[in-house]
This record gives sequence, C-alpha cells and structure tokens, in this order.
Amino acid sequence: MPIDALLLAGVLASAPVSSEPAPSESAPVHARRGPARWYETSLADPRRFSLAGHFEAQLIGLAFGLHGEFLYRPFRADRGANLRVGVSLAGGPEFFYLPLALGWRQHFVPHHRVTLELGAGYEQQSFFVPGLDPVTRSAFYGEGGVAIRVIEQGFIGTQVIMSWAPFERPGPGLGLRLGFRWNFGPRRGVKPGR
Repeated sequence: MPIDALLLAGVLASAPVSSEPAPSESAPVHARRGPARWYETSLADPRRFSLAGHFEAQLIGLAFGLHGEFLYRPFRADRGANLRVGVSLAGGPEFFYLPLALGWRQHFVPHHRVTLELGAGYEQQSFFVPGLDPVTRSAFYGEGGVAIRVIEQGFIGTQVIMSWAPFERPGPGLGLRLGFRWNFGPRRGVKPGR
C-alpha cells in the first residue's frame, strides 16, 4: 500500500466523529449555529417587521392626535437598524395636522429590556386651517426616545420629535409621543432576563 494512502487512512481514523448532523444549506436559519446573517433570512421574514401606535402631542401650535408607524429591518432581522414610515393625524384649536414621514431609526441594544432610540428623516407636513387653503411644506426631523420591553415582543416607549422646515413657509416643530411597538416573529437566541 502506498505511503500517502496509509497517511490518509490514519488521518481519517483519528478525525472526531460528531453525532450531530451538519446543518445543510436548506436547513432553517434558526437550526444553524451562530447568528442569522442578513442574506440568510428572507426579506419577508416576520422578524424584520414592527408596527407601532402612539398618542402624539404637537407643542408648537398645540394639537393632539394619533400616530402610526411601520418599521422594517433591511439588514438583519435580529438587529436594531430600521427603515421607518409614519403617519399622524392631530387636531387642535387652530388647525388639523397631517404629516407623512420616511426615515431611519436605530434601536440600540434591541434585545435588552430597555432600548434607546434615535432617528432622522424627511417629513411632508400638511396643515388644514378652517376657512383657508391647506398648507403643505417639506421638513426634516430628528427624534430620540426610550422603550421598555413589557412582553416578549412588545415595548412601551416615549419619544421627543423636533423638526425644521427650511424652504417654503419655514418654521420649527416639536412633539411628544407615548405608545406601544410590536415586533413580529419569535425572538430566537435571546437569553432570558435581558
């Protein structure tokens, strides 16, 4: 028997044998070892999506109403980088307010009980004043807040939102939100108590 065949047989005989089958490429992501990479989960994986609803108060102009938003995690389903689409409807003694927002929100330490939030983006603001034509303007906003996990996939949180319309009809905006966010899909691989 040639010497290289003997060496190969010795290497194969000394290799450890695992009783666990190696996960195949077709195995579900949660069955593989290690965290899920963005390219290993479907773009439609439920863990990538969140919905939120808030009570909102606009402090400049004094209007109160409801705010809803949709969040999507484009890179990794188990991380805190979110594309955000939001809409509000608020009313007060002087006007009705309808902003549509598109932006980015980062949830820091998203798997912990307390999560910090920072975001920024673009907002199309519409004001409806009785007896006058509607007023629409473009604005940029920044937001900061904190959320506390109250159930496995649900958070109660509060945010402060500041905006500035630099172009037509320039002016500031300042708002407060208090509400609930629901993350879809099960939390996999998260240690309890965090």
